[in-house]
This record gives sequence, structure tokens and C-alpha cells, in this order.
Amino acid sequence: VCDAAEYVQRFRNKQFKEFPQVELLESDEFVDALLVDYEEGRTDLEHFELVVKALGLVDGDVDLYQDFRALLAVNVVGFYDPSTGRLVVRGGELNLYAQSVLVHELVHTLDDQWFDLDRDFDDDEAEYGFLAIVEGNATRVDEAWTEQLDSSERAQLFLDQSSAFSAEDLLRLRSLPEAVLELQSSPYQDGSNYLRA
Repeated sequence: VCDAAEYVQRFRNKQFKEFPQVELLESDEFVDALLVDYEEGRTDLEHFELVVKALGLVDGDVDLYQDFRALLAVNVVGFYDPSTGRLVVRGGELNLYAQSVLVHELVHTLDDQWFDLDRDFDDDEAEYGFLAIVEGNATRVDEAWTEQLDSSERAQLFLDQSSAFSAEDLLRLRSLPEAVLELQSSPYQDGSNYLRA
């Protein structure tokens, strides 16, 4: 944790105002912590579902509330909650994949301490734009962290990442509509590309 925090501080050229507390939770506990407030977003997701169905991005039988819940439960390996300051990583040990996730979440922690990430927005476009900057920045840092690993460490990172998902998890991900997967990954990749540009 200290090494990851030091890397983030050097890359961002800022110090943590308060050193973050990191929780490592096993899978079931992690999912419970991740989804504790999920129900609060039901109305927004139901409205969003109407829009993407009207645009023909998903089929009529898709339930975005359930699909996003399944996607988060499988695909998210760490989170930082700016409203509580809680930083949680899935798994009982910090293998290289968990460390890369930790670097990402530590960027959020540092940025929140300096720039207040817990914000309300009047419209979806401003909210998405802010999310893309936040996630793109953390993605840019965790990718730089990965690039500084040597070849054997990168191979181990790939193995750790591959073993983080069961065959059942991968089947569940493949069964989700492509639009759902794109919507979830967009702030990370598009935000990162935007910041690089």
C-alpha cells in the first residue's frame, strides 16, 4: 500500500493530506460493500433504459437495473467512495492485479482530498464529463504504473488478472448487451484518451 501510495504521489506531484485506509474484502463482502447504495439509482437507470431502448442500442427485453448490477458485481475489483472516503479492494491479498487496482483507487483518493470528487450535477452531460475526467485520470496513472513493471511482472499481472474472474463470471459478462459493456467502460478509456490528447 505504501509503495502504491508513493507512486501515486510522485506521478500526481501531490501529497496525500491524510494517508488512506485500505480495506481488503473477500468477494461476497466486497460485492455487498460495492452495492450498498445501488438501489438509490434505480429510477435513473429505469429512465436511462427507456432512452437506450428507444435509440435501439439494447433489445426490448433488457433490464438495465439488473444488467448493471451483474456487471458491477463481476467486473469491479476496487472502489473509492468520495462521500465516505472508503477505499476497498477485492481479494485477500495484494497480488499485482490488486496492486494495479489499488493504484487506480488511490488516485481517486488523492484527487478527492485536493479537488472534492463528491459533487452534484444539474445535467447528465456535465456529470458524465466529470466522471470521464476522474476515471480517465486514474486510468492514465494505473496504466503508467503497469508500464514501469518489468516483463516478468507484467506476465504475472496478466495471470493475476485472468485468475480474478471465474468461467461463470466471464460467461455472465459475455451475456450482457454490448451497449451496457461500452457504457461502463467509456469513462475509463474515453476519459484517458481525452486527457492524453
